[in-house]
Amino acid sequence: MSSRIVAVDNKNFDVFWEFVHSDILDYFFFIFDWVYYKDRTKFYLYLENDEIQGVMLIYNNSIVQLRGSTREVILKFIDKIPKKHIQITVPIQYQEDILRKINVTKQRELILMYATQESIHLFKTVRPHKLGVSDIQQISILLKEAFGEDFRLTRREMIEEF
Repeated sequence: MSSRIVAVDNKNFDVFWEFVHSDILDYFFFIFDWVYYKDRTKFYLYLENDEIQGVMLIYNNSIVQLRGSTREVILKFIDKIPKKHIQITVPIQYQEDILRKINVTKQRELILMYATQESIHLFKTVRPHKLGVSDIQQISILLKEAFGEDFRLTRREMIEEF
């Protein structure tokens, strides 16, 4: 069985593009980075008998997306990633493999969800209303929560915004 990792180039682009479009949710960043950040992103295919078994992207030498059909594919890709401060997104079933190979300092779980327009039902628990000058204190608290304690906006500046 012949297996190898190759960079995406003009010769294999069509196969790569068709592959990542087979599951837009899972391969979203492969598509997005190719369209918008191709100059800052490296794309790789793991080929087994000339069939794609995995894909990897490395954005800006620091953010890595790994997808593979088997544990072996992910392990081969791990050997190609930069050995500096990086962020890796990998399917949960390969988490232990990553942890054995790389000294991870922070870990988060990411859950991808997909919804169709027909399946979306929004539930409003608070009736929306327009905010005004009398809500400045509450707005200030929300802004500090969102942007941190260093966020500064005077009462006068807030009133001028409204």
